[in-house]
Amino acid sequence: SPAGAPRMAALIFHSLAAAYAATLEELRHHTGHQPTEIVVVGGGCRNDLLCRLTAERTGLPVRRGAPESSTIGNLAVQLAALEGVSPANPAAFAAEVSSWAATLLHSTEPPSTAPAPTPVCNAANS
Repeated sequence: SPAGAPRMAALIFHSLAAAYAATLEELRHHTGHQPTEIVVVGGGCRNDLLCRLTAERTGLPVRRGAPESSTIGNLAVQLAALEGVSPANPAAFAAEVSSWAATLLHSTEPPSTAPAPTPVCNAANS
């Protein structure tokens, strides 16, 4: 119901932040890598509450990437697959995706435009 929409939205945002924290812990456990920040891209980077809750749940600062980044990333994955590089070979697939992402990113920027500074959201400053 429309009256319950704010509670439903809060539930969704808190659930997403909890899922990000759980996934981060799994990554730490399986890789031994200790990330120093989280970069949120796509539509979620525009949501202050989601970024703040993610910073609080993970204990890491959240840097906001470009909203278009998720589209560029998805397209890079599909182009890598079209090139015939198999996800079964993670290193080769990651390299191909990275190459496509860089190509796509640079093809969408005007040559004289410097990137805008990236805002950071962490539990201390939100």
